[in-house]
Amino acid sequence: MIDMPALAERWYGTPSGTTFNDAPARVSRAVNLEEAQIYTSSPDFFSPEDWARYDALSRKTMFRRFGGIAINTAFWPQGIATLSSNAR
Repeated sequence: MIDMPALAERWYGTPSGTTFNDAPARVSRAVNLEEAQIYTSSPDFFSPEDWARYDALSRKTMFRRFGGIAINTAFWPQGIATLSSNAR
């Protein structure tokens, strides 16, 4: 469960499925990288080599965002995030 009381948002996952605010959650319908939205916690966590790879990939997406590990994870079942990546 990810609970964000300040935003009145709650994601809840069970073996039978995931809900967002008690409604069934869904994933993004993006099929091409150019339609994808990519999220990561911080570029500061990447080695120079890993950052170069992430940067090259993320620049091919519709947009990229930084910050918020938990909220980034929650964006998957809500259909907002298409991709998410963190450094090793």
